[in-house]
Amino acid sequence: MVKNFLIMFLAFAALTAWADDNVYICRKCRTVTIKETTPSYSYCPAKNSHQWFRAAVAGNDIYQCRKCRLVLFSRGLPSYSYCFAGNSHSWHKLGILGPEHYLCRKCNIQLHTKGRPSYSGCRNNSSHQWHKL
Repeated sequence: MVKNFLIMFLAFAALTAWADDNVYICRKCRTVTIKETTPSYSYCPAKNSHQWFRAAVAGNDIYQCRKCRLVLFSRGLPSYSYCFAGNSHSWHKLGILGPEHYLCRKCNIQLHTKGRPSYSGCRNNSSHQWHKL
């Protein structure tokens, strides 16, 4: 859960710089970064060098994979490739980036959205229980 919060914080902080930046994910260590060009392959904590793939164009839509629980900020639906839980991602749109702060009581994910996030897509095929902070 700390990783999800860190990812969301970094994405929120980079919002103003997102012209045509891309969201990259390392297939080995699950590091998520937002850059205009492919990030450096050096120093992957999992093994030797990173294996980056472009998951999406950075944007204000918040998506979560139902399988691996990864959260991304993108402009439109992210790539289905390279899910860490196996095969392909199963993305679900949670909302649009905004000023309201929510916490799910079940999975502890925190979001900043415009309005209440979507209820579907919490762990074990259940519904999120959002609490406005």
